[in-house]
This record gives sequence, C-alpha cells and structure tokens, in this order.
Amino acid sequence: MKYKQTLIIGIGSIACLTAALAIAAPKWQSGMTGMMGGPGMMSGACAMGGSPGMLKGSSPQGQDIGVIQTQLDELKSQLKLSKEQQVRWDEFKLVVKRQAGSMLAHRQEMLEFMQSSQTLTLPKRLAFHSDMMGKRFASMTSYSAALTDLYQSLTPEQQGILDQDGFMGCY
Repeated sequence: MKYKQTLIIGIGSIACLTAALAIAAPKWQSGMTGMMGGPGMMSGACAMGGSPGMLKGSSPQGQDIGVIQTQLDELKSQLKLSKEQQVRWDEFKLVVKRQAGSMLAHRQEMLEFMQSSQTLTLPKRLAFHSDMMGKRFASMTSYSAALTDLYQSLTPEQQGILDQDGFMGCY
C-alpha cells in the first residue's frame, strides 16, 4: 500500500513538472533567463525584453536596423504626417536609428562581459553593470524627449495611432 502511494505521488509529481516545463519552455528559449526565472534582458525585441509592439518580427539574435526602418516607414504611413509634423518625425527617426545602433553595441558588450565575467572581481562586475545602466538611462532619456516632441506635434487621432502601435524603438 505504501509503495503504491509513493509510486502514484512520484508519477504525479513528474507529470506536473513536465507540464510546467512544457508551458514555460517557449518563454525561456527566446533569450537569457531573467532574475525571476522568466525571459531575461537579452531576449526578444530590443535586447531588453519588450512587448510585441516594440519591434514586431525581430530575430532572436537581435535587432536588425532594417526591421526598425520598415516599422518606422509603416508607422509614418499610418500617421499621415503634415509637412509641419515631418520635422519632428525626422528628429525622432534619427534618435531611433541612433538608439538601435547603440543597442546592438550594448548587446555585444553584454555578451562579451558574460563570457569574461567569471574572471572579474565583484567590484569590477558591479562597475560594469552600473556603467551599462547609466548608458541605457541616458539613451532612454534621449528617446523619451524625441518621442514626447513628436507626440505633442500630433493630432489626437494620430496620437491614438501611436498609442495603439506601441512602437518604442530601441532606447
């Protein structure tokens, strides 16, 4: 009787674990695992996670500048910008392209760091992470300013399109 209960509990536990892994595996396959066990900062859209609206169709290997260009072109077409709004759009587009290049460099730095971090002291690892966070913060600040300028130049209908698209580029 005890052997039968143990066997049933064991089989049930294995089945539950297998089901949990089957459900979670697709999320983990897209990149490094994050602190809480889910997709990490190097997965998905802009190498820092992100929603499907951020960069639809981006590859697991990273950001392709061509993908961003296509998305910017599609978004511009949807917005139907006036000549006056075009100036803000051009400024925004320049920032987005600059950020995409910066994000590719950031991703490469992170990959190189992960490969060499085992030999670094803890203070050097923390300094590296602090430096990278500072760069990303500066990038986000620049992106946010450009997006805000563009957004303020749009009509309420155009703002709604941008709100729905959720395009956040690479900051």
